[in-house]
Amino acid sequence: MRSAGDDELMQRIEAELSASAWRSVEVDGDAQVEGAALRDVARAQRTVAALRFDAEQAELELWVAGVVQTDEGSSDRLAVAGTSERVLALQVMEMLRARTLALERAQAARPPARPPSPARPPAPARPPAPARPPAPAPARTPASARTPASARTPASARTLTPAAGTAVGADQRRRVASSSRPRSFPRVSLELAPALTYSSGGLDPAFHGWVGARVQPAALWSLAGFALIPITRELVEQEEGSARISSLVFGAGAWLHLVRSPIELAIGGGMSGVVAFTSGSARAPYTDHDDRAFAPAPFLGPALHVPLGGGFRAYTRAIVGITLPRMSVRFGPREAVHWGVPFVAAGLGVELVLWGDE
Repeated sequence: MRSAGDDELMQRIEAELSASAWRSVEVDGDAQVEGAALRDVARAQRTVAALRFDAEQAELELWVAGVVQTDEGSSDRLAVAGTSERVLALQVMEMLRARTLALERAQAARPPARPPSPARPPAPARPPAPARPPAPAPARTPASARTPASARTPASARTLTPAAGTAVGADQRRRVASSSRPRSFPRVSLELAPALTYSSGGLDPAFHGWVGARVQPAALWSLAGFALIPITRELVEQEEGSARISSLVFGAGAWLHLVRSPIELAIGGGMSGVVAFTSGSARAPYTDHDDRAFAPAPFLGPALHVPLGGGFRAYTRAIVGITLPRMSVRFGPREAVHWGVPFVAAGLGVELVLWGDE
């Protein structure tokens, strides 16, 4: 039975059921069945078990049919809070195997039903036979060896044998369980990549090393911090002299995951800081001067992660930002080059999942 807020949990459980070749019938939790007992819903659908997520109690309720029809079956509750979808799905499967094992044994021990004997025509009248001494009463089958009507296969046990699929009514829909690789959250990972930065204003593109850490509390969003460490220094030469320029960029932001499985596509933004370093070599009458400057820079950008296996993912991340204000390099009284209005940085590398995956 489906209820609000159970999408990820039920998808994981349906994937486990599908992998074990169980029939899965999905029933919407409308007003008619929302307050009904799981036992009644299961018997109405002719299933051996029923499962429902109780959002108010944060519990999974599981009912499994009993061995005989008069048996009310067993009911269990599993706490959802603090337990991953993968662990809950495995617990449900183990409880199903344990509960339905008794049904399989009861069916295997039941003697096969004999077909009814055909009706015989009445025998012709015979002369009365001579009196004989009464014969001893024939031995009767003990009551414990008989198969009472209540021990017949209950309607709820008719779908015990796993099957590949099932047809459902018009008020139900058959869900194809996702077979994608399960994920657990929160996830913590490390990002390493070569990167390229560029800003219009007279400087060539510069190479950086992208070092980042990402925390993903849930499938829908994540937080990331990063630093762009300069590898090359750009050289600017003019008649007053020359200067070598490099920039360090660091920041943090939040990303919204638009596509989540198995490839992750996200878009986000945040705040960064830019530190520019300059080292000047002047010609007379000017003098050498080294300096550094800082400017805040908001940014936006996309990110793409592709699983490689073994806890590794290929990723690419790009940001577009603007320094406030723009950063300038001056030779004497005039501006030689400027940087940061706007600037672009992009990296392509590997993400190592430190904690949170299988």
